[in-house]
Amino acid sequence: MYYQNQAKAYAVRDLIQHEIVNDSINGQPIMAAYCILADLGAVYDRKYDDKVFTFGLSGYTYYDPEVWDGLDAFVFWDRETESLWWPLIDQAITGKMKGTQLLLHDEKHWEDTTWKYVKENYPHAEVLQSGQDMDPPENWRTYEDVSAIVEKYQKE
Repeated sequence: MYYQNQAKAYAVRDLIQHEIVNDSINGQPIMAAYCILADLGAVYDRKYDDKVFTFGLSGYTYYDPEVWDGLDAFVFWDRETESLWWPLIDQAITGKMKGTQLLLHDEKHWEDTTWKYVKENYPHAEVLQSGQDMDPPENWRTYEDVSAIVEKYQKE
């Protein structure tokens, strides 16, 4: 990713592990995402109106036989509205943001490439450090019956 004299690189192995990286480049909030199921990588803007969104993996996958020949892909969510987003159709599919388009970052500023290319063309690129992880929450929310949650999202 190269934008206004700043370059950033994310190793595919790290994107496979985390699938979503919330970052910024020259002060512009972005999200680098890679879905191994769909072999889909993309960079999105994270700012909607005046609010910066933080995206994460929902743990769900989804497919539609009419979309990308029925290919499975991850579903992610935003922390701010808890809406679910499906990148194969580039929009939110539930929640307050339902129907809102994902904001694909201008493709002239990012590409899928090799480390050799990055080192030769962007020798001062910032690279996501491998091996980072976070501590899990101390308390996990548990549910005896998730049918009410499923029904809520089906109504939206």
